Amino acid sequence: MPLQNFPSPDSDVIQHLPLYYDRPKMGKPGFLLTPFTTKLADGTPVAIRSLEREDIPGVHRIFEQAVQRGQGFGVDEIPPTELIEGIISGSYPGHAVVGELIESGRYLVAVMYVGPSLYCRSSTPVHADCYGLVDQSFGSRGAARFFGS
Repeated sequence: MPLQNFPSPDSDVIQHLPLYYDRPKMGKPGFLLTPFTTKLADGTPVAIRSLEREDIPGVHRIFEQAVQRGQGFGVDEIPPTELIEGIISGSYPGHAVVGELIESGRYLVAVMYVGPSLYCRSSTPVHADCYGLVDQSFGSRGAARFFGS
């Protein structure tokens, strides 16, 4: 059966998305999560906020714990400092969020990154993936619930 009354691709009836480079990018400076405080399942108070440069040692600590447990990351898969700085500054697409113990001096309990899929075989990925890691001592205390794990 032939299509009837199908509009021309040049018609105003068809709405086109803007080109990928005209769309807003999450990692650009100015896209910041409004920090908020909450409690883990065991009552431990935590702050949820955007990743900052001072958090990089804590991110590496959480990745190193996962390597030691053999849970999905090899030593050569820990993101280098330059990549994390790029996510923070916006030069690398995506956004990272952390959970920090309140009054701890930046002790991170979890980190989550949302950005272009690493598994998409395209120079301009059209969908995002989410990756999250939790400090091993907080794994059974409800930290992963904030990140949808």
